[in-house]
Amino acid sequence: SGYCFHVEDDTPAKKSNTYIIIKKNSDKYKEIDAITHEVLHAVVNVLTERGLKFNSQNEEAYTYLTGFLNKEFFKFKDGK
Repeated sequence: SGYCFHVEDDTPAKKSNTYIIIKKNSDKYKEIDAITHEVLHAVVNVLTERGLKFNSQNEEAYTYLTGFLNKEFFKFKDGK
């Protein structure tokens, strides 16, 4: 299981961060599923905040960002 949440600061710039927390799981497939699930939530948060609503004309932005964040998450998880 995991969580994805979005935090916006209270400065005039309204900067924000999206965080993902994943509970370790001895079943690597359940862990992969949870990571991918939460990464997609993060992608939706990030791109929606920037005014990009998912449709067939912009699905590549969603898929590239999902792939990139998955790769970075697994690199972090593996200590690389």
